[in-house]
Amino acid sequence: MTYKMSGSHIGHTPVTAATEDTGAAPGMWQLKHVYPKTRASGSIARNWPTTSTVPTTGDTDTLYSSVKLRLPLDGNLTDVSNSPVSANDQATDTFPAGKFGQGLSVTNGYIEYSTGAFTQNTSSAAESTHTWAIEFWIKNTVSSYGGTTKKLILLDGSSQYYIGGKNGNLMFGTETIGAFTQNTWHHVLISTNIAVDLGGGTIFRSHFVWLDGTSKGNMGNQLNVPDRVRIGEGSSITQSFIVDDIRVTSRYRVAAGSSSSAYPVPTGAMPTSGGTASPVISMVSDGSSSYQEYAKVQLFNIPSGADGYKITIGGDEDGSQPVYSGVTFYIHNPTNNQQFTTSGMSSPNTRGNLRSGVNIIIKTQIASGVYYLLIYAPNDNGADAVTCQVQAIDSTNSTVGTASNTLTGMVIDEDG
Repeated sequence: MTYKMSGSHIGHTPVTAATEDTGAAPGMWQLKHVYPKTRASGSIARNWPTTSTVPTTGDTDTLYSSVKLRLPLDGNLTDVSNSPVSANDQATDTFPAGKFGQGLSVTNGYIEYSTGAFTQNTSSAAESTHTWAIEFWIKNTVSSYGGTTKKLILLDGSSQYYIGGKNGNLMFGTETIGAFTQNTWHHVLISTNIAVDLGGGTIFRSHFVWLDGTSKGNMGNQLNVPDRVRIGEGSSITQSFIVDDIRVTSRYRVAAGSSSSAYPVPTGAMPTSGGTASPVISMVSDGSSSYQEYAKVQLFNIPSGADGYKITIGGDEDGSQPVYSGVTFYIHNPTNNQQFTTSGMSSPNTRGNLRSGVNIIIKTQIASGVYYLLIYAPNDNGADAVTCQVQAIDSTNSTVGTASNTLTGMVIDEDG
């Protein structure tokens, strides 16, 4: 498959970030993959996902209807997916401290969840229905597993799919994922896409693996489809690992073509319900009660699957001019004290109906991991009735999740 790259510059020629109220704004480069939908020999049906489907860490998961197994493992073996699977418990279980809450340690035996095939295995549907992903946290509690791979998590009856330990390494089948550091939690994601030959020939699968957010590339083209999650495999691995927060999804969890990109490691327990959660922004301060030449807004943290913000601003200049709206900035990978301006902005940024000669400047701030936005209206007597709404975006400027609440009535006191 051919990958085409296109780059475009937004805003002014890049310069050093200016002070809060003067100077030019640094521009921003964005790089966008263009993924052609090609057809290989034998009329392979392709329908690649084009945006990341990693949900925001929190209360909801937009792909929850496709989750086949979801195990929080907080003191019990309950599957909380939409179609719960009962545990076949053939082991002695303990629930020590996990990555989030409690985790599971298995002694002398195994616990198996018969999920059924993770995804379809027919030649009659688009490729988007022939994808699956599994992710989980795992901790090694021994110094070495020895020179023979110990199967820790088995995914099928023919033993093609398994996560194992060998010496000091974590394995995916016979392939080494990476160092399996003792007494350290590691996050694992395996995401698979399948090309189906509608002519009755080859079925090809690529298994891309991430360890602690770093891509390990394609690790095999096994031919069958996993149909179970078996934790533990007898006495040889007794109490040698702890697992937590398991999720199996009958969909891809990353964007097509992103197999070499970093994966945002969850910072909290994965969602246990579906839907979309509305992110929240809040005003920190403005010029309504004392002189302040900007309105300061606290943003939500950038969620998994996104790399920036779409910021939409409106306001009233001084009561004698038309109210403006639709001033929109697209900001990727924001850094501290980064500044952007409407003067000379280019697509996809928009000035809305902001009148000619009026300039709006915004500045991002990051303090102790919290993102803020400063909104200025310089050289125009400030503004009141200022509004702001924010939505997460990915590298293609596609929105991720739902838009935030809209702040209204903020004041920018430009002249004191």
